[in-house]
Amino acid sequence: MSTIRHDIVIIGGGVAGLRAALAARDAGAEVGLLSKVHPIRSASVGAQGGMAAAMNNVQDGDEWKAHYEDTLHSGAGLCDADAVEVLCREGPDAVRELDAAGVLFDRFDDGSVAQRPYGGHSKARCCYSGDKTGHSIVHALYWQCVKKGVHIYPEWYVWELIEEKGTVCGCVALEIRDASVHLVQARAVVLATGGIGQLFSVTSNPFASTGDGIGLARAVGARLRDLEMVQFHPTGLYPRGILITEACRGEGGYLINAENKRFMFDYDPRGDLATRDIVSRGIQTEIDAGRGIQGLPCVGLDVRHLGREEIMKKIPQAAQIAREFANIDLATQILPVSPTAHYFMGGIAISLNGEVYQEGSSQQVIPGLFAAGECSCLSVHGANRLGCNSLLDGAVFGKRAGVSAAAFARGSDQISVPDVRTSIVSEEMHRWTRGTRLDISSGQLRARLQQGMTARTGVFREDQGLRKQQVEIQEIRNQMNSIKYLPRKGRAHQAIERKELLHSLVIAHMMVEGARKRTKSVGAHWRIDS
Repeated sequence: MSTIRHDIVIIGGGVAGLRAALAARDAGAEVGLLSKVHPIRSASVGAQGGMAAAMNNVQDGDEWKAHYEDTLHSGAGLCDADAVEVLCREGPDAVRELDAAGVLFDRFDDGSVAQRPYGGHSKARCCYSGDKTGHSIVHALYWQCVKKGVHIYPEWYVWELIEEKGTVCGCVALEIRDASVHLVQARAVVLATGGIGQLFSVTSNPFASTGDGIGLARAVGARLRDLEMVQFHPTGLYPRGILITEACRGEGGYLINAENKRFMFDYDPRGDLATRDIVSRGIQTEIDAGRGIQGLPCVGLDVRHLGREEIMKKIPQAAQIAREFANIDLATQILPVSPTAHYFMGGIAISLNGEVYQEGSSQQVIPGLFAAGECSCLSVHGANRLGCNSLLDGAVFGKRAGVSAAAFARGSDQISVPDVRTSIVSEEMHRWTRGTRLDISSGQLRARLQQGMTARTGVFREDQGLRKQQVEIQEIRNQMNSIKYLPRKGRAHQAIERKELLHSLVIAHMMVEGARKRTKSVGAHWRIDS
């Protein structure tokens, strides 16, 4: 056990966390970043398509107001207009800052950052690095953090936040390598832990996306909002759910059903470039009507007409995924796709500067606690996130949270925290891994949760299924004290799996409750009984 001290602690190593760390460091703070996985393996690395910004490099008359209107329209009336204005106004500068940090954006012949069309956008404003944009951004930000002296703790799992005298002043963390428990003290904490995809059995998210930051915030009295709003990306590789970038359709690819028909124009005049909620519902409707290709619950994505050269130039990662996971050559074959749980529009309620609001209040914040990225919620995405706005969200509001946390830290004294918390956490872990009577594991309970959430809180929802899922969640909770300990698997990993499941159950319960209360369909929340 040890005690570590920093001015600011960032929890999470994706785009939002790295951008917050860099902003806080540039503001003069001494920064530590804790990440459950190494930052270059974070979920942000899987963001393929690009980052939206009204830079007008295509010379099509684009401006931030047009981006603003597109975002509001995609959000189906539930966006916070002030937050959307900040996102769209600051977008071009965010791209320029990333460009200066070393992100390898594709270029037009005149040297400007290349931009392409994307679903739901009225202008070609998606800035990209092939179809590996998240990968490029994370690597550039990570090395900037290393260069500027951010202390990075990869494969550390945050067990709980520490609150003293009404202020969040650090956390207790588990070093996964050796199961050692550490007290991490700070003047401010920024949560940037990403999404909740692992609540579902079919998801584009990595195994680490279990909603930890949302659970941590809830435990210290944070307000959560819009938890029923889950975006299902239209094109997950069937049956795994691995993301197949929307850039495939942005570059001219299209969806077909068993009748070889381009069906999306039956659902929206924008066809394959409609917003994600509309495309996902179109695909699911075709599947439910028995028009899936080859008799399977999926439709086809066709990019063959682009030709091998363009495919390898514009969407090489999609081609690699198709080849390695489905043994399909995109230049000659159709790819089977279906909706996959992708992005969480809900989360921890925050201000424009990342301050976390207290439960029951729209104004009172929790001193010392900030959040950014997918774990947070400004309602900037409303009921349906516009494609290419997630990396932008992480960059814009990650920076704002880092700057705000640094300002808070400058005006705050370090609060002394008794190291008894580490002993309490160690005992809790020991109690969880003593072995039990029933032959059941955290993994089995998670699989049960995932199957129910996928079946009952997916693209289409109805009250009867939601009520059944509420019962299912409670039954899983009742079995949490009967989890089997497997000595060969390792104490730390099993304790973490259990803690992750606890966080996921809290979120799942509130998600289903919110879905039942919202009886009208809007955006990604679609009630077939409304």
